[in-house]
Amino acid sequence: MIQLRDGVRDLFASNRTLPGFLLLYTSIDIIASLTRPKHAEATNSKFFKDWVNAYMLPGSDLQCDAEAIWGARCGLLHTLTAESDMSRQKGTKMISYVGDIQTTEDMQRHHDPQRATDVFVPTTRFAESFIKACNIFQVKVQSDAGLQDRVYFHARNLMVAID
Repeated sequence: MIQLRDGVRDLFASNRTLPGFLLLYTSIDIIASLTRPKHAEATNSKFFKDWVNAYMLPGSDLQCDAEAIWGARCGLLHTLTAESDMSRQKGTKMISYVGDIQTTEDMQRHHDPQRATDVFVPTTRFAESFIKACNIFQVKVQSDAGLQDRVYFHARNLMVAID
């Protein structure tokens, strides 16, 4: 998890936002999959959204919810767009990433002030929320025996290259 977290941080710090977002979303998938019950062989959107709700959104002041983040993940990873089946078929809000807080607020006011279909999120704030979530999750794994048991159970199957 440290490599994933630090990889996201380094990509965003070097203004490589596209690979940063790709790694960020796949990292949430990977980390959230570790929280599933031991008997669950497969992961799904529920684990992703539960992880986002538990670790990434609290205290983040991001103006989106886990459903929109899941939709954004699907759009980005499947078609490299903000649009996904979730936004087309279920009306899930699309997330657009903008450079800073002021620009984000200006874009939101100009394009969709009611946040009916689009949510504008500061790129740096989004990445920082993920990094903070990883740190919180790491502490929680150490202090919650049940979570630790599930995470370590699934982590034994991870493909990890050691230098």
